[in-house]
Amino acid sequence: MSAYTIYKELFPAQTVEHVKYGQFTSPDAKNLIVAKASLLQIYDFVEYTPTDTTLVETQDDQIEMEADDNAQDRFNDKDEQALAFPKLKPLKNELLESSSGRLELVAQYKLNGSVTSMGIVRTISPRGKQGCDSLLLAFNDAKLSLLEWSPATNSIVTVSIHYYERDEYKVKKNINEGISFLIEIDVNHDNIYRKNF
Repeated sequence: MSAYTIYKELFPAQTVEHVKYGQFTSPDAKNLIVAKASLLQIYDFVEYTPTDTTLVETQDDQIEMEADDNAQDRFNDKDEQALAFPKLKPLKNELLESSSGRLELVAQYKLNGSVTSMGIVRTISPRGKQGCDSLLLAFNDAKLSLLEWSPATNSIVTVSIHYYERDEYKVKKNINEGISFLIEIDVNHDNIYRKNF
């Protein structure tokens, strides 16, 4: 009997477990790739320059002045309350005024298994030669998947799948808990570490 018939997720994962940045969807894209248990989300960072906000600021100042006049009228009625409330305005940051950005969800995928590790790699595939990154995902069941973005279908494509299920990789961590794998990806040193728990 399959375990899937017993186990079913009622709600999608909420907690972010892995985050990577790369040029996944195109060579000039700034993508943020998020893994939440068995949910993979690809975001595009869109940078823009905000419009002129001087009109909005003058309207805000007029509203503040009217509110101050109303507050002063109330205070003048009661002589015993002579409290002055401080006016707090946010500091203006030139960096924030010059440019801003937002995240736009490009795609979201439900995966068959929980992601235990994630890495961004540049391969020698045609997509890698164009300047795009590939995504390397490690799963609980000793499986590695190499994914690339397909501009033709506007979705992810599995380039390769690698299994590490031979007996020499299996170690029982406890009699009651059975066999467990954890594959950790270290793309800075081009190594794949296998840890057994």
